[in-house]
Amino acid sequence: MRTTLDVQFECFASPLNCHFAWHCSAFPDTDNAFGSLGSFFDFHPTTGSFEANPPYIPEIMSSMTDHMTALLLASEKPLSFVVVVPVWEECEYWKALVESAFNARSHLVWTAEAHGFCDGAQHTRPAHQVRVQHGKVHQNFPLCLNRAHRKEGHP
Repeated sequence: MRTTLDVQFECFASPLNCHFAWHCSAFPDTDNAFGSLGSFFDFHPTTGSFEANPPYIPEIMSSMTDHMTALLLASEKPLSFVVVVPVWEECEYWKALVESAFNARSHLVWTAEAHGFCDGAQHTRPAHQVRVQHGKVHQNFPLCLNRAHRKEGHP
């Protein structure tokens, strides 16, 4: 994502799992010393490329989608979000993302077996014991919301 889409910032991270110098986190009071700019919901970029892999809680993913849509509507500059969320078609966030006027229409779905996540406690283990878990995660859908892909006639 960094080289292909020029992503330079994570919208949902912590100092223990962030890959960039700057990020948004749930605990800005303690995380700001490590590069947190605060909650994503208080973050209002007007340009740039951002990665969002939110907690898999439908209400948070819906709020994230609403916030991104408002930011994309307000900006007149290049602005994009690479979003990685589970394929939960019955949830409102899913419908809003897929039907978004800003959806770049990527049709790539990562099966649970084709990708993995590190255990959240990987920072407590020696490097040789850190394992990526495959097949124990949800099918995920990476998609890009981008100002350049806005369709006319959509909100």
